Amino acid sequence: MPESSNQTQASAARPVVHVAPSTRPVSTQDNGPWENLNASTDQVAVLNQEGTVVFVNDAWRRFAKMATGKDGANGLGSNYLLVCDKSRGDGADDARLVAAAIRDIIYGRRQSFRLDYPCRSATTEDWYSVNVNRSWDYEQTYVVVSHRQKLN
Repeated sequence: MPESSNQTQASAARPVVHVAPSTRPVSTQDNGPWENLNASTDQVAVLNQEGTVVFVNDAWRRFAKMATGKDGANGLGSNYLLVCDKSRGDGADDARLVAAAIRDIIYGRRQSFRLDYPCRSATTEDWYSVNVNRSWDYEQTYVVVSHRQKLN
Protein backbone atom coordinates (compact mmCIF):
# COMPACT_ATOMS: atom_id res chain seq x y z
CA MET A 1 0.00 0.00 0.00
CA PRO A 2 1.44 3.42 -0.91
CA GLU A 3 2.26 5.82 1.87
CA SER A 4 -0.13 8.66 2.62
CA SER A 5 -0.05 11.39 -0.01
CA ASN A 6 0.25 13.96 2.75
CA GLN A 7 3.43 12.46 4.17
CA THR A 8 6.52 14.65 4.19
CA GLN A 9 9.97 13.54 5.17
CA ALA A 10 13.61 14.12 4.39
CA SER A 11 15.02 11.97 1.64
CA ALA A 12 18.03 9.83 2.53
CA ALA A 13 19.57 9.96 -0.96
CA ARG A 14 19.72 13.55 -2.15
CA PRO A 15 21.19 14.64 -5.45
CA VAL A 16 23.91 17.24 -4.85
CA VAL A 17 24.17 20.05 -7.37
CA HIS A 18 26.87 22.72 -7.35
CA VAL A 19 26.46 25.34 -10.03
CA ALA A 20 27.31 28.88 -10.99
CA PRO A 21 24.37 31.31 -10.94
CA SER A 22 22.29 31.11 -14.09
CA THR A 23 18.77 31.79 -15.20
CA ARG A 24 19.20 30.35 -18.69
CA PRO A 25 18.00 26.82 -19.35
CA VAL A 26 20.75 24.32 -20.03
CA SER A 27 20.50 22.84 -23.52
CA THR A 28 20.55 19.12 -24.13
CA GLN A 29 24.07 19.49 -25.54
CA ASP A 30 25.38 21.57 -22.60
CA ASN A 31 24.45 19.76 -19.40
CA GLY A 32 27.28 21.47 -17.55
CA PRO A 33 27.27 20.95 -13.80
CA TRP A 34 24.17 18.72 -13.88
CA GLU A 35 25.60 16.06 -16.19
CA ASN A 36 25.75 13.56 -13.30
CA LEU A 37 21.95 13.74 -12.90
CA ASN A 38 21.60 12.07 -16.31
CA ALA A 39 22.77 8.83 -14.66
CA SER A 40 19.64 8.79 -12.48
CA THR A 41 16.64 6.70 -13.50
CA ASP A 42 14.46 9.20 -11.59
CA GLN A 43 12.90 12.01 -13.63
CA VAL A 44 14.86 15.05 -12.39
CA ALA A 45 14.35 18.77 -12.99
CA VAL A 46 16.39 21.60 -11.52
CA LEU A 47 14.60 24.88 -10.81
CA ASN A 48 16.11 28.29 -10.16
CA GLN A 49 14.84 30.48 -7.32
CA GLU A 50 12.01 31.83 -9.49
CA GLY A 51 10.76 28.29 -10.18
CA THR A 52 11.96 28.20 -13.80
CA VAL A 53 13.11 24.79 -15.04
CA VAL A 54 16.79 25.27 -15.94
CA PHE A 55 17.69 21.58 -16.42
CA VAL A 56 15.93 18.28 -17.02
CA ASN A 57 17.74 14.95 -17.12
CA ASP A 58 17.48 12.26 -19.77
CA ALA A 59 14.89 10.25 -17.79
CA TRP A 60 12.69 13.38 -17.56
CA ARG A 61 12.99 13.90 -21.33
CA ARG A 62 12.07 10.26 -22.06
CA PHE A 63 9.04 10.42 -19.74
CA ALA A 64 7.88 13.72 -21.28
CA LYS A 65 8.19 12.30 -24.79
CA MET A 66 6.26 9.19 -23.79
CA ALA A 67 3.52 11.26 -22.11
CA THR A 68 3.15 13.86 -24.89
CA GLY A 69 4.34 12.00 -27.96
CA LYS A 70 6.55 14.99 -28.80
CA ASP A 71 10.28 15.64 -28.70
CA GLY A 72 11.19 18.80 -26.84
CA ALA A 73 7.97 19.01 -24.79
CA ASN A 74 9.92 18.63 -21.55
CA GLY A 75 9.18 21.84 -19.67
CA LEU A 76 12.67 23.29 -20.01
CA GLY A 77 12.34 27.05 -19.55
CA SER A 78 8.80 26.86 -18.13
CA ASN A 79 7.85 27.85 -14.61
CA TYR A 80 7.24 24.68 -12.56
CA LEU A 81 5.43 26.64 -9.83
CA LEU A 82 2.94 28.16 -12.27
CA VAL A 83 2.25 24.76 -13.83
CA CYS A 84 1.51 23.35 -10.35
CA ASP A 85 -0.60 26.38 -9.40
CA LYS A 86 -2.72 26.07 -12.57
CA SER A 87 -3.36 22.32 -12.16
CA ARG A 88 -7.00 21.24 -12.30
CA GLY A 89 -8.77 17.93 -11.78
CA ASP A 90 -7.17 14.79 -10.36
CA GLY A 91 -3.91 15.60 -8.62
CA ALA A 92 -4.47 19.36 -8.42
CA ASP A 93 -4.40 19.39 -4.61
CA ASP A 94 -1.13 17.44 -4.59
CA ALA A 95 0.34 19.79 -7.23
CA ARG A 96 -0.47 22.79 -5.02
CA LEU A 97 1.14 21.06 -2.01
CA VAL A 98 4.30 20.52 -4.08
CA ALA A 99 4.31 24.17 -5.22
CA ALA A 100 3.94 25.39 -1.62
CA ALA A 101 6.77 23.12 -0.48
CA ILE A 102 9.04 24.34 -3.30
CA ARG A 103 8.38 27.94 -2.26
CA ASP A 104 9.18 27.05 1.36
CA ILE A 105 12.45 25.48 0.20
CA ILE A 106 13.34 28.49 -1.97
CA TYR A 107 12.74 30.85 0.97
CA GLY A 108 14.68 28.65 3.39
CA ARG A 109 11.72 27.61 5.53
CA ARG A 110 12.46 23.92 4.91
CA GLN A 111 15.25 21.86 3.37
CA SER A 112 13.31 19.04 1.72
CA PHE A 113 9.89 17.62 0.97
CA ARG A 114 8.47 14.26 -0.11
CA LEU A 115 5.01 13.33 -1.37
CA ASP A 116 3.62 10.05 -2.68
CA TYR A 117 0.93 10.54 -5.30
CA PRO A 118 -1.15 8.56 -7.81
CA CYS A 119 -0.68 9.02 -11.54
CA ARG A 120 -3.77 7.78 -13.38
CA SER A 121 -4.15 6.91 -17.03
CA ALA A 122 -7.04 5.35 -18.92
CA THR A 123 -5.81 1.85 -18.07
CA THR A 124 -3.67 2.01 -14.92
CA GLU A 125 -2.99 3.82 -11.70
CA ASP A 126 0.70 4.04 -10.86
CA TRP A 127 2.14 5.59 -7.73
CA TYR A 128 5.04 8.01 -7.74
CA SER A 129 7.10 9.74 -5.12
CA VAL A 130 8.31 13.30 -5.61
CA ASN A 131 11.34 14.43 -3.63
CA VAL A 132 12.26 18.11 -3.51
CA ASN A 133 15.59 19.26 -2.10
CA ARG A 134 17.44 22.54 -1.81
CA SER A 135 20.84 23.05 -3.38
CA TRP A 136 22.87 26.21 -3.82
CA ASP A 137 26.23 27.55 -4.80
CA TYR A 138 27.58 31.07 -5.21
CA GLU A 139 24.62 32.37 -3.20
CA GLN A 140 22.16 31.10 -5.84
CA THR A 141 19.43 28.76 -4.66
CA TYR A 142 18.41 25.82 -6.81
CA VAL A 143 15.71 23.25 -6.17
CA VAL A 144 16.08 19.65 -7.34
CA VAL A 145 12.74 17.97 -8.08
CA SER A 146 12.91 14.21 -8.54
CA HIS A 147 10.00 11.92 -9.47
CA ARG A 148 10.28 8.14 -9.01
CA GLN A 149 7.76 5.44 -9.80
CA LYS A 150 6.98 3.32 -6.75
CA LEU A 151 7.05 -0.39 -7.45
CA ASN A 152 4.57 -2.63 -5.67
